[in-house]
Amino acid sequence: MALGKFEITSGYAATITANYTKIPTGGGGTVIIEKEVEKIVEVEKIVEIPAPATATGESEIAPDTPIVTHKAYIFGDENGYMYPDKILTRAGAAQLLFNIIEDNKNVPPANIFADIAPGAWYAQAVNYLAKNGLIEGCADGLFHPDDKMTRGGFAVLAVKFAELEPEGSATKFPDITGDEYYAKYVNTAFSKGWIDGKPDGLFHGNDGITRAGVIALINNVLGRDCGISDKSLNVYVDLPNDHWALGDILEASVTHTAP
Repeated sequence: MALGKFEITSGYAATITANYTKIPTGGGGTVIIEKEVEKIVEVEKIVEIPAPATATGESEIAPDTPIVTHKAYIFGDENGYMYPDKILTRAGAAQLLFNIIEDNKNVPPANIFADIAPGAWYAQAVNYLAKNGLIEGCADGLFHPDDKMTRGGFAVLAVKFAELEPEGSATKFPDITGDEYYAKYVNTAFSKGWIDGKPDGLFHGNDGITRAGVIALINNVLGRDCGISDKSLNVYVDLPNDHWALGDILEASVTHTAP
């Protein structure tokens, strides 16, 4: 007897629907996943669910296990590109972080920076983050939306978003002296396991951060652990299945439930 269904939606007008049934203790079952695209439904994949391997034969998932919804917060463009290795601008990074915020987003704050046009696609994101103390302008009082977002700069954003007090400036990275504006924030993010250095052992705080890098860092802050590993859900034409951030990108691209 069918107990219900769950849906996974992506940014490409596609809905993946799974009807599920109760699986007997010690037994297996089948979930049929359908993909609906523009009202056309076809069987996309059949997933076999193995019998639970527990000593007592009891269900592996407790009935009172809380289920949370991980909402998608990134989307590709109309041609299916998501540009994982592209350096993000300050505006683009602000928009990505804004996408995961739900509180009071429908109340656009007043324009804060003179170089942010009220109708710009990123205006609400930048103004909201600035009003809430998450992002700042540059020394000249402008925001410079088209400048690159740096690795150090986004570490600052991430720690502020997590509402953490930045810790001591000493880090394991030889290229961070402690005098940089982002030093304490990098130290805090590193101590939380959110970020690491480059293969050469340096942090490169003034280098631009890629879209994939921002997504991985956001997932780490949110505790979203890349629970999606089905490569068939990769709808991006420029994201190879062996990309280092594939799991993080799928985690951020597909709305799904997680225990």
